[in-house]
Amino acid sequence: MLPDALIVCASRGPRAAEPRVQEGLATALERSKAYREAGVLWQALADKAAERNDRVLAREVRTHVVTLWSLEHTIDRQIPRLETGFNAEPPDVEAGGRSRRSSSTRDGSRRPRRPSAA
Repeated sequence: MLPDALIVCASRGPRAAEPRVQEGLATALERSKAYREAGVLWQALADKAAERNDRVLAREVRTHVVTLWSLEHTIDRQIPRLETGFNAEPPDVEAGGRSRRSSSTRDGSRRPRRPSAA
């Protein structure tokens, strides 16, 4: 019920299509645990970021998308696709990097390295 109300409220008005308004809606959907709906909005924002070459927005989108994958327990299914893009010629640098490394533990945190035995 709440996600539907959020979508209706945010889709009206003269500024509804602005990325910042859509970011707020996607974040509100995440907080209300409407992960699929939030994912659709974040993907639309990823497309806008690529279209506008907005690196700041693209980074924020990636962070939220990886968080959603973690919350939905689908992150393991995404890794092969990301690795394929990252290892392609030329590499898709947006597919690799921190997003992939953050999947190293279940909660998205990195494990500290153990000192090597000397």
